[in-house]
Amino acid sequence: MISLQNRPVLLITTDYVLDETLTVLLYHSGRDAALTFGETVQRSRNTKLIHINAAAWDSAWQWFKKYTDKVWAFTDCTSFATMERLELVQAFAFDHHFEQAGFQLWPR
Repeated sequence: MISLQNRPVLLITTDYVLDETLTVLLYHSGRDAALTFGETVQRSRNTKLIHINAAAWDSAWQWFKKYTDKVWAFTDCTSFATMERLELVQAFAFDHHFEQAGFQLWPR
């Protein structure tokens, strides 16, 4: 397993991904876990939280509409659109949808 603590890594995520994560934590681990995680992400110097604006939403909508043969969550499409805009090629993810969209999964 790769340890992020031993490498200088900037993790980029969106408010949509944070929303999904907080909801899962709330239901499965409780409010305190969700609050702690949310505060940690927002305070971390190693995490950049990007808010999906109207232009990003429109780009995500294009991803969502274009690939009718895929079952991608709209939240995934917001990540794809954000990665495309920032010219990122690697995703810290465990979701094969990122590979389907043309991104490299990390860790691999």
